[in-house]
Amino acid sequence: MGYGVKALITFGIAFFPYLGLYIAIPAAFVMGMDAVSALFWSVCGYFAAVPFVDLFIEKLMTFSRFRNLVEKSQKSRISLYYRSRADWTLAFLGPVIGIWVAPLIGRLAGLKRGKIYLLLFVGTLLCALAILGIMTAGVRVATELVPHWLLDMLRE
Repeated sequence: MGYGVKALITFGIAFFPYLGLYIAIPAAFVMGMDAVSALFWSVCGYFAAVPFVDLFIEKLMTFSRFRNLVEKSQKSRISLYYRSRADWTLAFLGPVIGIWVAPLIGRLAGLKRGKIYLLLFVGTLLCALAILGIMTAGVRVATELVPHWLLDMLRE
């Protein structure tokens, strides 16, 4: 399997809801990708959902009911508190609640598009680096604990 196919598969897995980074990075390792490529294609695939969802939100804003809901939520006390004190929590919530929901939450909180993109990108990158660190540490530990004859059999 060529590099382009592996990159496309990793990108696709990361883009797909419910799989995301948590499956894409290990899958890239299993396919034999290096750590930098696994990180790059996983983050790109995962983050690609943000503009897609953002465009969908823009289309929904043309409906008056949805627009009224967004405007009402932006004026709520929780939204004002969130915007004034803890907007960086969106960076950490993105990978937890899912990248398909996070832009909507950012929009409902009244955050600007650029800030939503920045926060979600930073959160995605930090999460991917954490997963990558766990994977590389886990691979080292697993290869030390697993008998060599079993590793050789699995590689064949």
